Amino acid sequence: MSESEPPAAHRRAELLLEACCVTAVRHRDAAAQVSAFPHDYRPTGAVVFACLLYLTGRADAAAFWWRYAAGAEDPHAARLLALYYGAIADPVTAAAWQDHAQPPPVRTRPPRQPRAWHRRRDAAALVASAEPAIRVVADDPDCGEVCLPDDDLGLILAACR
Repeated sequence: MSESEPPAAHRRAELLLEACCVTAVRHRDAAAQVSAFPHDYRPTGAVVFACLLYLTGRADAAAFWWRYAAGAEDPHAARLLALYYGAIADPVTAAAWQDHAQPPPVRTRPPRQPRAWHRRRDAAALVASAEPAIRVVADDPDCGEVCLPDDDLGLILAACR
């Protein structure tokens, strides 16, 4: 951990990354993007799938797909990578990704969450439902675990919405 960034900054980055991931997998298009992803490998599907991987505790596998999407110039993926590296106390890499990131949206009031959505409880239920539909397809010494979604994952996300 660097002396210039206190542990609270890392925790804030971690909490913001988790919130962004929950928002991404709860988005109305998330199920369709994840369903199409193993067939078209679009950056938007990679971002949503990576967010789901992050929520299941596979941070390195998530970073793999965020880097893939950011390499395709997806600014949202770059922002998630900046948060990820901030959360793991790598401020130099976080700053590099932040240079490619889309700024967060400007809001005049906090975003509303649907009444039925209870972030921690529902995220845990989503993760438990999604876990069996994630396949580890490689364990690369340089990239770590590489995962892909089963065809059922889009249906699972849709059912949890």
